[in-house]
Amino acid sequence: VVVNEQYPPNTTDFTGLVQKAKAANADMLLQLGLPNDSLQVARTVQQLGYKPKLFCTCGSQVTTLPAWTKMGTAGEAVIGTTISWPTQNFQGLAELQTFFKGRGYDTIPAYGIVSYAILQVLEQAVDGAKTLDDSKLKAYILSHEFNTAAGNFKYQPDGTPVFSQVLLQYLNNKNEVIWPTQMKTASPVIPLP
Repeated sequence: VVVNEQYPPNTTDFTGLVQKAKAANADMLLQLGLPNDSLQVARTVQQLGYKPKLFCTCGSQVTTLPAWTKMGTAGEAVIGTTISWPTQNFQGLAELQTFFKGRGYDTIPAYGIVSYAILQVLEQAVDGAKTLDDSKLKAYILSHEFNTAAGNFKYQPDGTPVFSQVLLQYLNNKNEVIWPTQMKTASPVIPLP
């Protein structure tokens, strides 16, 4: 790690941060920011001519949002993540893709997958526990596996789910799966073009 910076949440100009990474000749830029931050960092990377070998906006899953498609070359070859991908046969994922495509989205936004999965867990818990009692639902959720658009998963004792991630790379104006290998729709482009 050659540069490790944090910034205030109201930051709108990322020039100084990107200049530090560029001056340090960092091979990888890992942006763990919110969507608007990540969009602006990507624009700034392009404006400053910074070409890290790898640029990942892995914090906000921003490459799945409609705004990324308007980034032009600033978005090209940037890596992002999502919860699941339409080629996976997870419960409700195909219907969710149809829903978002009908609203003009090329990619299901990660927030759509997560939101739908939460509702699926609640529905399955209520059906399985046969109650709306909070403590009984919690006990049911912590002791059962759920089939959702985000995959089939269980919750850990601390209440956090165990689920997979999919690595995407935005190539030729669309997201391509670069990992896991068995789902790969394209080979990763490294270094950035």
